[in-house]
Amino acid sequence: MRPNTDVVSRKLGDRLVVVNLRTNRIYELNSTASRMWELLEKGSNRTEIEETLLDEFDVERSVASAEIDRTLTRFSSEGLIGEREAA
Repeated sequence: MRPNTDVVSRKLGDRLVVVNLRTNRIYELNSTASRMWELLEKGSNRTEIEETLLDEFDVERSVASAEIDRTLTRFSSEGLIGEREAA
């Protein structure tokens, strides 16, 4: 997964604002979703995102895993991310 090219983001404190330029929808991400977005922008895969969040946040693996899946599904359904193209 990776951010779509028609999506831009800007950091505001511990939150991130993401704008889908195609739909003109604006999203304000909380600190956890912001960190996930940053990791997606760096090219991290699902497993790397989970491991990083487990290191950085005080959360059980099952809770983190469910929240990551929920957030990635939401990002995808809103057109914010898409599948990484094969090289």
